[in-house]
Amino acid sequence: MKLCKKTSVWLVAMVFLIALFSGCKAEISEQQKEQSVSQAKGCFESLQKGEFENVYQQFSPKLAETLSQEQLKQVWLQTIQPLGAYEQNADCKVTAKGDAAVVSLYENYEKQTLEVRLTFNQKQQIDGIYFTYQTKQEDDTNKTETLPTGIKEESVTVTADEKYPLQGTLTMPENTQYPIPVVVLIQGSGQSDRDETIYSNKPFRDIAWGLAERGIASLRYDKRYYTYPQEAKKVSDTVTVQQEITDDALAALKLVQQDSRFLDVFLLGHSQGGMLVPYLAAQNGKLAGAISMAGSLRNLWETSQDQNNALTESLQNTLPENQKKQLEQQLKQAEQDIALLEKMEQGEPVSQKTLLGLPVSYWKSLSDTNGMKFIDSVQIPLLILQGEKDFQVSAKKDYALWQQTLKDRKNAEFHLYENLNHLMMPSQGGSIADISEYAKKSTVDSVVIDDIAAFVQKYQTKS
Repeated sequence: MKLCKKTSVWLVAMVFLIALFSGCKAEISEQQKEQSVSQAKGCFESLQKGEFENVYQQFSPKLAETLSQEQLKQVWLQTIQPLGAYEQNADCKVTAKGDAAVVSLYENYEKQTLEVRLTFNQKQQIDGIYFTYQTKQEDDTNKTETLPTGIKEESVTVTADEKYPLQGTLTMPENTQYPIPVVVLIQGSGQSDRDETIYSNKPFRDIAWGLAERGIASLRYDKRYYTYPQEAKKVSDTVTVQQEITDDALAALKLVQQDSRFLDVFLLGHSQGGMLVPYLAAQNGKLAGAISMAGSLRNLWETSQDQNNALTESLQNTLPENQKKQLEQQLKQAEQDIALLEKMEQGEPVSQKTLLGLPVSYWKSLSDTNGMKFIDSVQIPLLILQGEKDFQVSAKKDYALWQQTLKDRKNAEFHLYENLNHLMMPSQGGSIADISEYAKKSTVDSVVIDDIAAFVQKYQTKS
């Protein structure tokens, strides 16, 4: 979801895990496909009517442990809130994922198309449920784009663990004199491909192409659980951020550091990748500089709490009274989980297996990699980028914390961009309850790429 790998973090993280940890091993029959399609259509009708119990009763025991009926209701309400009136079904697709049937319903609403993806096991229980926005077919201008003139790309493999080789892309100027600087791009949370594709947007591809046009190479690669979703299910109760992100990120850095074409290696982390920049820089120890784009030095649960508060405020006047009570219950549970996370941060043990929809093992690994624990040991040049209209990472809190923490660093630079969102693209005026703006086709603002390139060129080794 890497969801990532995101509305309210704790709700989206929960849905991300549900999608991430589903999958199995054999093949499915045509009868199972037909039954799954029929069942999925019935589930969508129930969701539309507000009959959440009908859907919840079809959950597998594993899913029911992860997602309550009340949480399903709130996620659904959050999802459809910005879509406008329902129109009609646009398409239906069913695929096999091991012995599971995955049904994707594409439902047209006034403003967007909503994909409702349901995974059914062999007992016809719902093992996974996932909602995502899509560009409406009649408005889709996302045609295949060719590589710009003057740059080239080659395929590479990033290998932290021989069981999980990851496909990546090196993007470089076509006619250049080596060695040149290279930037390794690290995504945020969730199952993310190398382009960090979000609906029809590809921010990492935009950055890679833009840097190459400015004489700078880059490496981007598919994340582990994007490439191996079946493996995610095996570690669903014990997964760590090392498995999800940092082991592979460190392997990617090592790969380009061993390539004679690249003299200076820079790191760019986006979102959760940006949060991990101090840890990764400290672990590698050989970077020429690092860039945090929409990252934070705070704990993930702290930014989650801010988003929950903003969500509550934005929905105060839009929900019926009974739905407000449901939301209040969910937020109360989130507050209880956050209180336990605060205690865990102070070294106290917790008995719960999951908090805010994520396994405790993951929260512990996040604590171990928190940027504040490593920032003092990282003395390389740092570039902090933040969109003013980012409603996932706060300019007032997170960007300000970077500024305060690094105020005495002469080699720290900061850029706050008016009207750019979390993707460093022009904002459509979105809010915590309206992430559908990410489905609008756009590109990373060229000023952002200019600033990244200027930072790299400033701190690269001069011949």
